[in-house]
Amino acid sequence: MTAVTSDSWNRSTLALVIWTALIIAAGVFPLRNFVGHPHWDHIRWMVRSEDWHSKRFYLDVLLNVGLFYPFGLLWARHVRTLNWRMLGKLTGAGFLLSVTIEFLQIYCHDRHPSAIDVASNTAGTVLGLLTASPVFTSKRLRVWLPARYSHPTGS
Repeated sequence: MTAVTSDSWNRSTLALVIWTALIIAAGVFPLRNFVGHPHWDHIRWMVRSEDWHSKRFYLDVLLNVGLFYPFGLLWARHVRTLNWRMLGKLTGAGFLLSVTIEFLQIYCHDRHPSAIDVASNTAGTVLGLLTASPVFTSKRLRVWLPARYSHPTGS
């Protein structure tokens, strides 16, 4: 087993792990809802016409984007460089995390997995990735969440 060094494990990495765990918890808790059979009829494949007139629908979309926005920010902070290839990989990571959570919700009585949730979660990840550079230019934020590959003195 290799030792964890300060170069590979810092506050930014810890924040990414904690936020990912929070996303998973938000998607699957309470565990008492899990049952031994799927509820395929609960899946919302498309947006229903009444959803377009519902404030709850828009709130749900905003909350999903908001939940995955820090996930994208923290991943962008975690990687050395964010090029198009890495952007695609990290977007895929957000998409896979979202699909996994929505799949687990199929086995819950009180949850309704939807394609809109997957889309809004992925959009939140992409927004976080794309806005990470301007967000992390704040000196105060760089002190609390240093880049994974930054020198301790900030240089």
